[in-house]
Amino acid sequence: MKSETTRHAVVAALAVLGLGLSQVPAQAQSWTVDGVGKASDMSKVHQLSDSHMVIMNHSEYTEIADADPSNPLHGATGPCFGATEVKPPQVTGAGRCVFTASGGDMISIEWTATGMSEQGAITGDWQLVGGTGAFDGASGGGQFSSLSDNDAGEETNTIGGEITLP
Repeated sequence: MKSETTRHAVVAALAVLGLGLSQVPAQAQSWTVDGVGKASDMSKVHQLSDSHMVIMNHSEYTEIADADPSNPLHGATGPCFGATEVKPPQVTGAGRCVFTASGGDMISIEWTATGMSEQGAITGDWQLVGGTGAFDGASGGGQFSSLSDNDAGEETNTIGGEITLP
């Protein structure tokens, strides 16, 4: 009888511990973003003068390739759109990207153009503002440098930063 009571007490204690552990929130996980996005560029440039243009941005990303294949952004695809005004030395603009991750979850990213590189790439900042599934409650951001080849209709976007999934 004593051993049966002890056994029931141990089983009850393990059950309580198991219930307590199941309610411990999962730890957030972060990734460094070090990637390159390839896109079809369908942007339209409105040339106002030799040194002033407004760009109606529209790119369709065929893949984001991150240096770390476990990064949830690796393999994401989808459109980016917005507007950018270039009037050297000033560059201003903003827009959104709506990517679909390889697992099907949606990602909303906001971008802000703040400059231009010597090679003509639009540079700026990006911020992950939400999404579905794994990206619900996600956060992060960083910098980008987006170089378009208007003749070829292609865009290469170098992306750096960090993301955190809950």
